[in-house]
Amino acid sequence: MAANGRTQSRRRAQLSRDSILEAALTLTAEGEQVTFRALGGALGADPTAVYRHFRDKDELVRAAYDRIMEKARAEVDESSSWREQIRQLAILSWENSEQHPHIAVDAPILTTGGPGELGCIDLMLGCLRAAGLGDRDVVRFYGVIGSYILSISANISAQKLAAADQGTDINTAWLYDVSGIDATRYPNVAASRYELGELSNDDVYLTGIDVLLDAVEAAAQAEAPTVARARQR
Repeated sequence: MAANGRTQSRRRAQLSRDSILEAALTLTAEGEQVTFRALGGALGADPTAVYRHFRDKDELVRAAYDRIMEKARAEVDESSSWREQIRQLAILSWENSEQHPHIAVDAPILTTGGPGELGCIDLMLGCLRAAGLGDRDVVRFYGVIGSYILSISANISAQKLAAADQGTDINTAWLYDVSGIDATRYPNVAASRYELGELSNDDVYLTGIDVLLDAVEAAAQAEAPTVARARQR
C-alpha cells in the first residue's frame, strides 16, 4: 500500500499543464478525441486531476490549439524572406492541423490569447511590415491571411475526420470525376475536364496563399512612396 501511495504521489506531482497538453496532442495524433477520461488514462491519473489545471474542455482545447500554433511558429525559418516565412507558417499550420484534426477543426473560432497565437500574429505583422505595407494595410492583410490559414486548417481537419469516420483516406482531389460530363450543357466544365481532374486540394490551398501574398506585394508597391515618407518622420 505504501509503495502504491508513493507511485500515485509521483504521478500527481508530474501532472502539469505541459504534460496534459502534450498528452492531448498525442491522443489527437492517434485519432482520438480529447476527453478528460482519455487524458486521465494516458497520464495514469484520475480524470478529475485534469480539472486542477483546466477548468473545462473548452479551455483545454484552446490551450492545445495554441500549442499547435506555437510548434508551427517555432519551425519557421526566420532567415527566409518575408513572403517565404508566411508561406511556411501556412503550410506548417495545415500540416499540424491534419495531424490533430479533433482540435484544429474549430480553428477559426479558437481565439487563444496564448504564446502560440501571439507569436504567429507577431511574425505575420513583422513580415507584412517588412514587405513595405503601411500600418493600416499591415493589419488588414494580417486579418485576411490569418483567416485564410485558419479556414483551410479547419477544412483539412474536417476532411480528415470525415475520412476516419468512413474508414478511408482523405480524398485529395478537388472535384469529383467530370470526364463524362455533358459537353453541350456544361461546355466550360467539359473544356477543362482534364485539368479539373488533376486539380488537388494542395494546389488550391497553395495557390490561395500565393495569390494573397501577390496582393501584398502589389499593395506595398502602390503605397511605397507614402510609406517611405511616413517612416522618415
